[in-house]
Amino acid sequence: MLPEALSDYRTHVAYRSDRGVLHDQDRDVSKLLSGEVGLQMSLINMENQTGIEEKMPMRIIGYDGASYRQQLTREWGEKESIPVRF
Repeated sequence: MLPEALSDYRTHVAYRSDRGVLHDQDRDVSKLLSGEVGLQMSLINMENQTGIEEKMPMRIIGYDGASYRQQLTREWGEKESIPVRF
């Protein structure tokens, strides 16, 4: 993978829960990995910690779910879905 294949991607996601409450989530780093001819291959994310947080894996699962949820929106349109990686 060449560094040029990575581009910055949005780190902020907002979604409305089943109860109608608006939630915000922010990732530390989010990069889109693209292949030849602009093919989107994967969304790669990274979270930083200054100390051990026991519930971090569950937070990351929620962030990844939000990234997949975004791919179901009108904004994503007809683009093919891409895997989300941590």
